[in-house]
Amino acid sequence: ILNLYLHQLERAQVTHHNPLTTGFGGSYPGKLFDCILANPPFSGKIQDESILADLNYKLSTRATELLFLKWIIDHLTPGGRAGVIVPNGVLFGGTNAATILRELLLTECNLQAVVSLPSGVFKPYSGVGTAALIFEKGKTTDSVWFYDLTADGFSLDDKRTPVETSDLPDVLAKWPARDEGPNSYRVPVERIRENEWSLAVGRYKPAVVSAVTH
Repeated sequence: ILNLYLHQLERAQVTHHNPLTTGFGGSYPGKLFDCILANPPFSGKIQDESILADLNYKLSTRATELLFLKWIIDHLTPGGRAGVIVPNGVLFGGTNAATILRELLLTECNLQAVVSLPSGVFKPYSGVGTAALIFEKGKTTDSVWFYDLTADGFSLDDKRTPVETSDLPDVLAKWPARDEGPNSYRVPVERIRENEWSLAVGRYKPAVVSAVTH
């Protein structure tokens, strides 16, 4: 809250509750949002009886990373946009819930980008490999822009000291037109559907063939 005040957001409305177990704003989903930015908790488990029934409908999962992503999709207005950090397991997990959720992202939302982040960007708190999902609700996906980000301007150890290498300027430059390059490429949704809705970055990365003289 103090950080919000320091950025002149004195009238920010802050609430503290678990949205996976407690609804707000009437019957589920209740209040909707035009924009959601989130880095929800990973690798947690919630007791089945505590999870909102409408949230967990058809998923039948206890995994917090899947439940929070479903919650975000449910709480976007038509045309609403979201940027969400998820662990890599969400991108290619073989569970029924993970597959259903990826299909939902691609058929009921326009999944615009999957930006793979290097392991270590959240150290010293977590070394889990993650990705950022950028999507808009209410439109179907034609193609997904993948970017394999390898450096963010800081070392990937616990110290996270500044380094010269960073892909972030390249991401920002390529984002408006979803330009392709050594680390970025577009994949049609038909190909993703053929691969059980997998969003694993490495699965679709074009192979680079170079001649070697012996």
